[in-house]
Amino acid sequence: MKRAQRRRALGAIVTAGALTAVVLNAVPAAAGQPCDDSNLIQLLANGHGAKSAELIARCGYANDGGRLGDLIYYAGVEAEENDQVGPYSDAVATAFVDGGVPVHVAQVAFATGGLTAARSGLTPGQAIAGGVVIAKTEAAYLAALGKTPQLSQ
Repeated sequence: MKRAQRRRALGAIVTAGALTAVVLNAVPAAAGQPCDDSNLIQLLANGHGAKSAELIARCGYANDGGRLGDLIYYAGVEAEENDQVGPYSDAVATAFVDGGVPVHVAQVAFATGGLTAARSGLTPGQAIAGGVVIAKTEAAYLAALGKTPQLSQ
């Protein structure tokens, strides 16, 4: 095979691979909520844990603690402004556990969200919301392991 033919063949393979990747990445977005950060922010802020879990799993967010931290921060701000901290905190707990977020990634997400909040000048309400989210999510992880969390309110 001549050099020019090899280059064309390699180019065709690379192009086919790139098109396959584009098609495969487009399929999950068409299956439900698009893989868009704003969708997850809205779902969490409005207390939709099961839908959030599905989106986290389908879109590959489960191992991206930094991204999840930013997303829970923005969802938390919106939830706190709309007096929806309870549904929001339940949604995060459900979304993380059922969405396949490992515990260590959840810790990164909480740290990232907390740092973002601190840099943004968090309000007392946001600080409380963050603490509630962490407590409920940790309790959900323990419950998933068959442990009974002892939380007092």
